[in-house]
Amino acid sequence: MMMGMKNHNQFLKDEMIIHPIHGVSIIKDIIDKKMFGRKEKYYVIQPKMDKLQEILIPVRNSQEIGLRKITETAEFKNIIQILSKTHEIEVEGGYWNRQYAKRLEMVQSGDIYQVSQVLKMLSDRRKEKMLSYTDEELYTKAYNLVISELFHSTKIEQEEIEILVDFTLDT
Repeated sequence: MMMGMKNHNQFLKDEMIIHPIHGVSIIKDIIDKKMFGRKEKYYVIQPKMDKLQEILIPVRNSQEIGLRKITETAEFKNIIQILSKTHEIEVEGGYWNRQYAKRLEMVQSGDIYQVSQVLKMLSDRRKEKMLSYTDEELYTKAYNLVISELFHSTKIEQEEIEILVDFTLDT
């Protein structure tokens, strides 16, 4: 289980959750649906960041997929601390494609701490030289995931979160 995070098998309708790839999402409905000859319960989720319509997630697979509750406000300080420290992500072999795969895996883990580490590492690298296209896309994805989750887990305006995150990354 992710550090400081609680995974729950059951979510409620209208509850805000985190999908590991799509970020902050809302449970629009919980339905019974027959697929592949089998009837089961599905979460109907609507991602907030992506322009996707709705995604069906089998309730029984929600933990394996990585659905989780939004980070609690108390974790805000820990996330900002991660963004203020330099992070090196060790990859065996060190080839660029292995390094990228590791960073991508961390961002897609849904663990806000891992996403924050990748964001800080890419931010630091970005100050030294221009990022590759794929790393720049990953930076943007990680940045948006962090901003969105911090915004939805606190009562702080999104613009203020962006200013704080940008300032923290720059120092």
